[in-house]
Amino acid sequence: MLTVHSTTHGRITMKRTLLIGIFAATWLQGCLPEKAEQDTQNTPPDAGDDIRICSFADGNGDELVTHKSANSAEEWLFIDSMSSASADIELDEDDLVGAFAVTSFIGPSLTDAFSGLNIFYACTSDVYALNQCNWEQVDTENNETLKVETVLGGGDAYTTTVSLDEGDGFETQIVLDGVLTDLGNLTIMFYDNGVVDVTRTATRSSNGTETVTYASAETNWTATETAGCSGSIDFDSSEDGETVTLDASWSLSGTTTSGSLEYFKTGLDSTYHLTW
Repeated sequence: MLTVHSTTHGRITMKRTLLIGIFAATWLQGCLPEKAEQDTQNTPPDAGDDIRICSFADGNGDELVTHKSANSAEEWLFIDSMSSASADIELDEDDLVGAFAVTSFIGPSLTDAFSGLNIFYACTSDVYALNQCNWEQVDTENNETLKVETVLGGGDAYTTTVSLDEGDGFETQIVLDGVLTDLGNLTIMFYDNGVVDVTRTATRSSNGTETVTYASAETNWTATETAGCSGSIDFDSSEDGETVTLDASWSLSGTTTSGSLEYFKTGLDSTYHLTW
């Protein structure tokens, strides 16, 4: 699982490290400002709505809170219960297949943790009022220039393009499609050599149901959680003739989760089942 998942992840990590390094200089210079019912209509919240979501407690990154109050315009979307669910699983020491299964379960959470870095490129109402979400930063030491360009459309929808010039002209690194007043509904496309490599799509409904989907040539997964911190993930990956699939679901009771998963990897005689 790690080998399969890390190919795409590695490229993203290196690229983001470079971009965020440049952004840090921009920030210092002041260039930027500062269990619920299933929503069958998938209706997004209104602009700036105070909504209820599943999230970690403020000041305590280990404790999940159900129906936590959040502002739809300001709250980045993570599937927080997924990382808690994977951490709650206890295995027998000799359960090697189970270890691979849990690793596959943890992988998407680790990958998605990097998505929060891209909040610096998301166009919000405050940033748009400051500079229309268009800015540029030159790194003279490394002869690199980072450029962020935004086009605003109808209904406050926008497209932001992040490009990097390393001396051979600007090349697109990231494209974000979102709405000024809603950080919970956002699509991010990561590019590699001018071609979309990975697409992250996040959606948040007015009832607090949150979904993240990753799509690439090798790895695809969708994770969902409700405001009550129940959730699920459907994961599949295929590279070099090896296929990995994982289906898991969980719910929160008190401070711990319980759930079940099914895992299969090329070479196994049958699907592995686990409950916790």
